[in-house]
Amino acid sequence: MKKKIALYMSGNYAEILKHLPTHMQDFEFFAFCQNHNSYHICKDVNSFERSFYLYEDFNDRINSLDINKLKEEVSFNLFGTLIRDKAHFKRLSGKKQEKIIFTMYSIMDNWLERAKPNYIFLPIIESIDSMLLYYLAKSKNIQTICYGHARQIYRSYFSDSYLDILPRFKNKIPTTDQHLEWANEFIENYINNPVKVNYAKQIEELYLDFEDKSQESYTKSKNILIRLFTNISIKAGKEKWNQLSLFYVKILVTLERIVLPIQKQLYLIFESIYLRPLKLLPEKFDYFPLHFSPESSINTPSPYYIDQMRVIDEIMLNRKANHVLLVKEHPSMYLKRNFSFYSLLKKKPFVRIINKKFNSQELILKAVCTYSVTGTACMEAFLLGKKWHMLGSNLLSEYLKINPEASAQDFLVEILKTSGEFLLYSPPKINGIHKKTLFAKQNLSNMASYLRFYIKETAI
Repeated sequence: MKKKIALYMSGNYAEILKHLPTHMQDFEFFAFCQNHNSYHICKDVNSFERSFYLYEDFNDRINSLDINKLKEEVSFNLFGTLIRDKAHFKRLSGKKQEKIIFTMYSIMDNWLERAKPNYIFLPIIESIDSMLLYYLAKSKNIQTICYGHARQIYRSYFSDSYLDILPRFKNKIPTTDQHLEWANEFIENYINNPVKVNYAKQIEELYLDFEDKSQESYTKSKNILIRLFTNISIKAGKEKWNQLSLFYVKILVTLERIVLPIQKQLYLIFESIYLRPLKLLPEKFDYFPLHFSPESSINTPSPYYIDQMRVIDEIMLNRKANHVLLVKEHPSMYLKRNFSFYSLLKKKPFVRIINKKFNSQELILKAVCTYSVTGTACMEAFLLGKKWHMLGSNLLSEYLKINPEASAQDFLVEILKTSGEFLLYSPPKINGIHKKTLFAKQNLSNMASYLRFYIKETAI
């Protein structure tokens, strides 16, 4: 009997994942669709045994649910699911959020009873529906498979945890001279040239390595007016409870590309007149680069630290030193935080705002300690052999909990041993090397081969 895999079609990920079953015909596939867009992509794909749609009968179900009965039935903390939301459902009252999450639970529980999958594949966990499905699967002992990405070296892998921890079979794979040689060369190059990794260049190199560059198909975008009227009808009908499809959010995302350069210039004025940041580095300091917010890389693994003033307080309360903590604004957050945030920040003793023009790698190299919640700053410090402290949890922190004496080379070797040469992300609308790489048949073939390997090695 074929094993069953349910693919959670989160947004545009359906465009690429709809091709996975054709590369894995020895498995049976179901599509669990987050919204109308993903359901429209999947519902007529013959390689799916069935395609389910989260909002198919959502409106009827939310008005007929016995929530008190469900409160006794749910075996995990739903507040922990809702708190991870990136300011979409949080706009609603607490009672409405409760109704929505119980309705989602009821629908997804029905999916699992009908499909009875052995595995649930989640390409990304960044909203309450995907987090809920993850917890629900765990409660039913259904194996979760989450996409993980080692950003520094652009390698992909799968994990059974939303924390993107490395696969547990890593210790079964022997370390070769090639693994060690590659890791040592990477570290040497990184230390000699500590700059942010150029992802675009790495994607291009990955695409050039593919032997078969023929492309999988994808849905052509409809006329903008047709899309607008379709979205209005969906929002007014089946998805009126779906806070991820709010029009003004999409408009803000579009406007962001236009206004960002203007925001940067306005921030420079705001910075010089009000913030008055340090223009020279102190002789001794710690460093904390502010995170983009709201962001799934914090909200999902470490929701306690969504409030970054809370992060700063924890740093200051738990360190023994009395030298200053330098705080640098995230380049994509210019003028996006409330004025009150900066006002409070300026009043923090032993905390100083640093001019945005300072190079982050220079600050990491000169800092006594670099702090982060889950950001890449700690990874960069680790690779450079500098002191760092992570408040949240991610791939690196979880690895070092188990291997506290491991070096950067050890860590890179473990990633190389347990990862594959493929990538998975929401497809860009513009054609280019990113899209060609993602939709290359070789990319899907590599992903399918790795998924088979992962399932085999994690079999109980």
